[in-house]
Amino acid sequence: MPRHSRILLILTGVLALLNACAGAPELRRSGFLDDYTKLAPPEGRKDLRVYRSPDLDFEKFNALLVEDAVAWFDPDSEATDILPIERKRLTDEFSAIVRKTLKARGYNLVDAPGERVLRVRIAITELYVRFGPLATEGDKKGRIKLDGATLEADLKESLTGRTLFAVMTGRRGGVAAMSGKPTEAVFQYWADQLADLLEESR
Repeated sequence: MPRHSRILLILTGVLALLNACAGAPELRRSGFLDDYTKLAPPEGRKDLRVYRSPDLDFEKFNALLVEDAVAWFDPDSEATDILPIERKRLTDEFSAIVRKTLKARGYNLVDAPGERVLRVRIAITELYVRFGPLATEGDKKGRIKLDGATLEADLKESLTGRTLFAVMTGRRGGVAAMSGKPTEAVFQYWADQLADLLEESR
């Protein structure tokens, strides 16, 4: 299997790894979010870091503008050469699933900013990949293992850019093998988690 195709399979295991996280994760600030200092774990959720502005009032807004997702590798990852076309395919799929999920939860989605529109940004960041030797290859690079990943997202006033909500969740450490779950199922799980957090803020 081509190397970029093997790397592509890593993304199908991201959520299985994150969902298995039992303790508070050590998360690296990728720079996707504007301000990480306000993030804090909500009660009973050590796997999350969340910020909710006191001004977040969904009654003041009537629509969401969901931007296309992005995917970033950890700069120290042993594998970072996923093809741009494959990266775009994955981020397009994730974006579509997030939009479909939010629409199903009753949110009105629009394609342009406005006075009562919240802009939603989403990213898969800090993808950290290791190569492990295969039994038949000795010390050669073979099996790919995921050692970390982070979901980052925020909601901003679409005209002012002021952040009203932000979330960060992930795991670093404890090498985990790829789960083999279909990409669509993984992305759906992640979209549901984001939608649940927004519901809690309503």
